[in-house]
Amino acid sequence: MPKQKIITEYRHYTLPISFPVLILDEDRLKISDEKAEYLHFHNCLEIGICHSDSGYLEVNGKVFEFNAGDMICIPRNFVHTTYSKPGVRSEWSYIFLDTDELFKGLLANSDFFDQFTTMASNFKCIIYRDEYPELHYLVHSILKENKHQKTGYLSNIRAFLLATCIEIMRIQETYTKENINNDVVHNDNLLVISPALNYIYRNYNQQFHVELLSDMCHLSATHFRRLFNQMVGTTPLDFINSIRINKACQYLRGTEYSIIAVSEQVGFHSVSSFNRYFIKVMGISPREWRHRAKQSDAKPDKLTVLELAGWQ
Repeated sequence: MPKQKIITEYRHYTLPISFPVLILDEDRLKISDEKAEYLHFHNCLEIGICHSDSGYLEVNGKVFEFNAGDMICIPRNFVHTTYSKPGVRSEWSYIFLDTDELFKGLLANSDFFDQFTTMASNFKCIIYRDEYPELHYLVHSILKENKHQKTGYLSNIRAFLLATCIEIMRIQETYTKENINNDVVHNDNLLVISPALNYIYRNYNQQFHVELLSDMCHLSATHFRRLFNQMVGTTPLDFINSIRINKACQYLRGTEYSIIAVSEQVGFHSVSSFNRYFIKVMGISPREWRHRAKQSDAKPDKLTVLELAGWQ
């Protein structure tokens, strides 16, 4: 029988430029006991903590059980899904972060957290509370700081996140050494294009050809385009430009940069091409988008790039 095709969805999380962290805790998310029809992956590191009940984390056909108090750590570009056990809806808090931007200038080695992606083929995705109580304390400290928001809370959150990520790295290094000869959990196609995705995330504002991306994945340009479209649900060029528009929305709302300055900041050749593509993605011009965002504390109809759905 032919191997069953894995259905995926790409989810793009918009993180603030000034503090690239998204914490979902105030209204705890309840995970359904119905398994999703497709797996998903996203553009940032995900740390989740289960507060109640139990369920399963599925990673490309392999299933791991979690219980209340356990944590998950999912690197970007890593295909997965979670669902609760029958008859319950487990409650979760989530932290999404961009380690590159959040810890810029804080580490002597700027590539320290590259292993979050390079080790993704052999990664300990569930971190059990009983084995790592210190990590459990750090994550709860982050959630507590975010809830009360006392003086200096963002600095404290950054410090706790740095300690959390370093501790996770130590756990992963030990796990990798212990399981180096074991069967690994991965999605072959997504791992193949991961170098290109990582390059785009870090260099979206630079000019480069698709051939550069295909070369770093050791694929022909034609095969790379086909595989990229299959996994991400759009062409490499459209994906790059969507990342640029997403960043542009952050600049338009969070800074006073001119439209020309924003277009240059995110990597467009000219303000006319920026305006044209912005309207294509967001439905309105950058100037009108900024006006709507400034006029109301509530979100306009389209404040961010919608999730780029994968093939289903």
